Amino acid sequence: MSGILEPDGGYFVNHGVSTSLLTLAGGVFPDCSGRANTVMLLMLQQGLSRAEAEGLVHRIAVYAELENSIDAPMKTYSSGMLSRLKFAIATQANPDVLLVDEIFAVGDFPFRQKSIATMREKLSSGDTVVFVTHSLNEVSGFCDRAIWLESGLVVADGDAKSIVQEYTKACHPHG
Repeated sequence: MSGILEPDGGYFVNHGVSTSLLTLAGGVFPDCSGRANTVMLLMLQQGLSRAEAEGLVHRIAVYAELENSIDAPMKTYSSGMLSRLKFAIATQANPDVLLVDEIFAVGDFPFRQKSIATMREKLSSGDTVVFVTHSLNEVSGFCDRAIWLESGLVVADGDAKSIVQEYTKACHPHG
C-alpha cells in the first residue's frame, strides 16, 4: 500500500494520492530545517510542485504547533516535534489514502487527540485511513473495520470491535 515493497500476492488499486506515515526519522535530513524537509517531503511523497509545497509550509507549521521552530535544523527537534511535523505533512496536503503505522507512540496527548480528529475528518469526507497498530483500544475506538494479520496472513476481517474480541479470546483462551 505504501509502495515501499512489492506485494508477493494480491493487489492494491489506488486512484488518488496516497501518503504513508511509517517512521519518524525516515526521509528527513537532520541538518536541514523543518521547512526544507517539509518542502522536500511534500514534493517527493505527494508529488507537489515546489511552489505548491512552499505554499503549505505555514499551514503545516501551525498545525504541528512548530511556527517558532520550523526554520531550526531537524536534529534539534524532539521525537514529539518530529512526530507532529511528520503527521502534519502527511495530512495537510489532503491525500486520498493515509497509511499510519504506530506513529502515535510518541507525542503529547492533546496532539494525539488532534490527530485522531483529523483522521476522523478524512474518513467522514470519504478518504481512506489505514491505521496499523497493536493497540486494541485504538482499534476499537477509532476503526470501523479491522483486519487481524498473523505472519502476513488474514486471520479475521470484519467489524473492529468483534475482531478485537476474537483476538483477545485467542490471546487469553482460558480467561
